[in-house]
Amino acid sequence: MEFLTEQRLLCAREALRGARQDATVRALAQACGCPHPGRFSRVYARRFGERPSETLRGVAS
Repeated sequence: MEFLTEQRLLCAREALRGARQDATVRALAQACGCPHPGRFSRVYARRFGERPSETLRGVAS
């Protein structure tokens, strides 16, 4: 299960970094197999040290 979670997080990170300006975190996370936005955001932040919205805006790393 950890492997699957990691793969989904990596998919989401790549999608967030390359997203169009009108993209949403929710839509990109769901496209990568993460159907629960709140849980996704917590796990993402723990793994990458920034919120998904920050990655989407290009604020951090």
